[in-house]
Parts: sequence; C-alpha cells; structure tokens
Amino acid sequence: STQSTGIYHKMRAFVVLLALLVACVICRSPPNPCAKPTKKFVNKCLKKGYQPKSLSDCDTTDGDLKKRRLKKCTRLENTIVEQSCEVAECTPKPVVEPTQAPSAWCEHQNSFLYSYAGPSFDNLEAAQAACLANSKCNGITQE
Repeated sequence: STQSTGIYHKMRAFVVLLALLVACVICRSPPNPCAKPTKKFVNKCLKKGYQPKSLSDCDTTDGDLKKRRLKKCTRLENTIVEQSCEVAECTPKPVVEPTQAPSAWCEHQNSFLYSYAGPSFDNLEAAQAACLANSKCNGITQE
C-alpha cells in the first residue's frame, strides 16, 4: 500500500510538470520573423560595407564584400523588404525643408475684389509694388 502511494505521488508530480511544460509552450509568444534576418543584415552586411539596393538611408561602412557574401546580403535585404521589416540603421532621416520668408501675398482661386480695380499693369511685380505703395489697395486681381 505504501509502495503504490509512492508511485501515485511520482506520477502525479510528473503529470503536473508535464502540464506546466505544455502551458509554457502554449503561452510563449510567437517569434518575431524580422528579428533574425534584421540582426544578420546589420551585423554581417551593413557593418561589413554592403550597400543596399532597395533600402535607403542606411548607415553602412566602407568595405569590400566577396561575391558570395554580397549574394547572401542581397537575399537578406530582399527578405527584409518582403516581410516589411524595419531596420533601425535604415530609418530615413527627417528632411529639413528650408524655410521661406513669409509672403505678404496670398492667392484665392475663383474670387475677385469688389472695390475699384485701379490702373492696369503689364506684370505681377509692378502691380504688387503699386498696391503696396497705396494704403487703400485691398489686393490684386487678374482679368
């Protein structure tokens, strides 16, 4: 009777361990499909001087890759592009647009001024200069 009780406890412990193992496997999050190819691409390609064809703005070094490594890097790059993986070293840098001085003029399509039109001018610059010189000018129209 004591012998069967010992076997029962061992089997019970085995079942509990097996249940915990199954729970761990089920609850484990799926692996990131981008992690491995991205890490390989950065370490074995970009850091060795590979110049990407599809990805732009990548931080890379100068280097001379052998034909075989070049082929592997091209395959890795294609995999990364196909899976839409983000590579931190290839994140486009924000483009800073040069700021323009604010203009005193704006354009309103399909509108006109109700006030007196004044004299005619041959070009826009002459009309703008005349309008700026006249304190009663409300704007310029083109007929």
